[in-house]
Amino acid sequence: MTSLEKYIDAYNFMGSSEEGIFFIVVMILVDIAEFFGISYELLNIIIIIVIPLLFIILLTLLIVEKLKNKRLNFLINNITSNEEEN
Repeated sequence: MTSLEKYIDAYNFMGSSEEGIFFIVVMILVDIAEFFGISYELLNIIIIIVIPLLFIILLTLLIVEKLKNKRLNFLINNITSNEEEN
């Protein structure tokens, strides 16, 4: 399949649109998919679903870790202040 056929196939997969920017982005995505040896559809799934999901999971883990550290520091400060008072 030639590059032009891949562009047309990807463009038809996403539906016909008269937007020039959309077609340019589709062409770029087809080139990126070709570079990595994957399909345009798989690249769309990775960009739209996998990457944001990984970002949300990472962000959630960072927030949980930050809250654990904050809670731990609060407990340590309370214990040391109680020891100093006695």
